[in-house]
Amino acid sequence: IRDISERKQTQEALEKRLIALTQPLDNLTDDIVFEALFNIKDIQQLQDEFALATGVASIITDTEGNPITAPSNFCRLCSDIIRMSEKGLINCMKSDAHLGKQKIDGPTIQPCLSGGLWDAGAAITIGDKHIANWLIGQVRDESQSEEKIMEYAKKIGADENEAAIAFKEVTAMSHEKFTQISQALYTLANLLSRIAYQNIQQVRFLNDKNQALEQLKLSEERLHLIIKGSNDAPWDWDLEEDELFYSTKWWEQIGYEPDELPNDSGLWARLMHPEDKENVESLFQDALENGIESYAIEFRLQHKDGHYVPVLSRGYITRDKNNEPVR
Repeated sequence: IRDISERKQTQEALEKRLIALTQPLDNLTDDIVFEALFNIKDIQQLQDEFALATGVASIITDTEGNPITAPSNFCRLCSDIIRMSEKGLINCMKSDAHLGKQKIDGPTIQPCLSGGLWDAGAAITIGDKHIANWLIGQVRDESQSEEKIMEYAKKIGADENEAAIAFKEVTAMSHEKFTQISQALYTLANLLSRIAYQNIQQVRFLNDKNQALEQLKLSEERLHLIIKGSNDAPWDWDLEEDELFYSTKWWEQIGYEPDELPNDSGLWARLMHPEDKENVESLFQDALENGIESYAIEFRLQHKDGHYVPVLSRGYITRDKNNEPVR
């Protein structure tokens, strides 16, 4: 006996994810989450490199401000002082949620609703559904001051002097430069939104394909059972490729193995009794050329041991909308 709890939990999670990703886009539920659409390790690397290249702090959160990725380049003032305070953390999460609100004309840029440093954010969406926020910031310019930071530290119960020291360590940046970086963030967030949509479409395509293959497999299994249990011997002729399929039962009726004779349309002429050929060919051509969908013809086929087996061939001719045989 082996404990397979972890495997079952993984299987159930994948099934839940598949169900969520295959819903209609206008009926998406909260089950659609950022983590279901992206490799978080790759996203973390992108976020880390963006933060390193621009000098800003960065994080991706859900729509409520809860972290999805690990923080990149967070300053000590925010990570070790403000967010370590219960009140400060609550205010930070409120600010993060507000920054990520959907906008069609660019990023949201504003002072943090917690510490007052400059922050920016852009929404990541699937269609009209908001699934995550990409946030950057924790930079200062002349509009912030030690006095304001110390006042806020006192308000949230943090060490005022330590907050003042940490404030001096915060990256200083002109507002113009920060705006340019924020616009780049907005472009990247829109790109992730398009990739998220494409990922959903790909999952749906693969799911539809797998369902079609499963249905085909079931149909083939049922057909095999029907053929196996029937006294008839089904066969099929592709007129375009001149390829024929003969069931095992067909070969059994004339005593041959499937690979003993050439599998082509000339097989009938070689095995058919000479006295039956003209009549059979005439009836078959009449069915093909005169719009007849089904037919029944009696004739004789030569068995492997030499004698002739009387058979009744009943056929159905597949036709297109112009009543022409499907080739």
